[in-house]
Amino acid sequence: MNEKHDLFTQQAALYAQFRPNYPREMLEWIVKQCHEHKCLWDCGTGTGQVALALADRFDQVIATDVNASQLAHASHHPKIIYQQTTAEHTDLSNRSVDLITVAQALHWFDHAQFNKEVERVLKPRGILAIWCYGLVQTNNSELNQIINTFYTEITAPYWAPERKYIDSQYQDISIPFSKLKTPSFNIKKYLSKEELIAYFSTWSSVNTLMKETGLSLIDTWLRLQLEQLTLPKIIECQWPITLITTRA
Repeated sequence: MNEKHDLFTQQAALYAQFRPNYPREMLEWIVKQCHEHKCLWDCGTGTGQVALALADRFDQVIATDVNASQLAHASHHPKIIYQQTTAEHTDLSNRSVDLITVAQALHWFDHAQFNKEVERVLKPRGILAIWCYGLVQTNNSELNQIINTFYTEITAPYWAPERKYIDSQYQDISIPFSKLKTPSFNIKKYLSKEELIAYFSTWSSVNTLMKETGLSLIDTWLRLQLEQLTLPKIIECQWPITLITTRA
């Protein structure tokens, strides 16, 4: 397995449990842009979060990921077919897909090759919906400062180079077809302190440091910082979403 694809292997179960859920209103908006609802390709599906959320809206869902551990923790549904394959080369038929979704995964792809695959499999007037979400922020300014330091300083050396694409909101990536005017969306979630810590443990940078040094940034830095704060039992968390939607 390619090293960059192995970043999410060890924490696949945590990823499935604690990653933010995408807002239903955003997914519904994407579905409404489709002229037909026969086939959805959820590319870079991970643990199948988007595939499961949209399975009832399409006749068939093909959910692909290169990481077997992620797929092993995916949620099952009679309409979903999970396949371990790269984003750039699939077994999908030419012009067979009504909607392609890529959630928090485009930065890992070979963009030129992926674009060729998109152009091959997407139907005329089909929809490509790509999104990523930025750094979590809360309604507590002191907590936000700790989160920002954890991201920009403490974990910064351990992020993969591809993380820069998320920081630039995918503006540096060429995406095929004509862009649609897209509403703004945010992920909102209410978490306990322990659940928020568990979310940070899914970061690939945290996993990379653990593999290289055996140290847990969660235990040696983050938890110690949070223990100095007086936090409510439930913390309001938001992640800004960058959604790019195009039509073939």
